[in-house]
Amino acid sequence: MATSATCKPEWKANAEYQTGDKVQWKGREYLARWWTRGNEPGKPAFIGLDGSGKVWRDEGACH
Repeated sequence: MATSATCKPEWKANAEYQTGDKVQWKGREYLARWWTRGNEPGKPAFIGLDGSGKVWRDEGACH
């Protein structure tokens, strides 16, 4: 999926992401809560509400 004017860069498994970085993956935008690499956004093991202890926060649909 290409990056549009309002979408963040697409998530890449081998990239490193820092606290506050945003990516898009499978039509959704995600915020990294801390440093991560290889943790796919959207997978239940890595996404959750604030306070969940999970690295990615779903920011909603990417437009």
